[in-house]
Amino acid sequence: MKNKITILSTLTVVMLFLLIGITSACSCLPWKNVEDKMDNADYIFSGKVISINTSGVSQDKIQEVKLTIIEHWKPSNVPAITDRTIYASVGSGANCGYNFKQGESYLIYASIDSETGKLMTSSCSSLLLSDAEDEIAQLNEIIQGKDSDDESESNIFSRFFKWIKNLFS
Repeated sequence: MKNKITILSTLTVVMLFLLIGITSACSCLPWKNVEDKMDNADYIFSGKVISINTSGVSQDKIQEVKLTIIEHWKPSNVPAITDRTIYASVGSGANCGYNFKQGESYLIYASIDSETGKLMTSSCSSLLLSDAEDEIAQLNEIIQGKDSDDESESNIFSRFFKWIKNLFS
């Protein structure tokens, strides 16, 4: 009987630690590649942090991060802007927070928060620019591919309209 209680107690403690570990870990969406990240982000850009303001208390601290834009990939029709403000939870753990540092440069996949309308990011969608060379190369390839698709479509349309014009003239 004592043996069963010991085993049951041990299993309970192990389960409790596993449960605590699971609930406190950040869980990022399983994006397979850069194109998936691109499809799921509202804005994609690189920038250098010029100021950070932190507000809130304890686990609900939010960073308001102002960055000078280095380059942007999405949306492609954004006018040339020099600065952008994004928001991120502070810290790590279940809230997938990210701790930006003044003067550092980052590649950021950001989404518009439906409740606040603010541009948000997290540890799942932000990385140091120095660690993002491969992703930047892939983003550039994707954008160049879309641009050439647009050009070929306009050429097809141009050719079609020329054909119609020639047909009726």
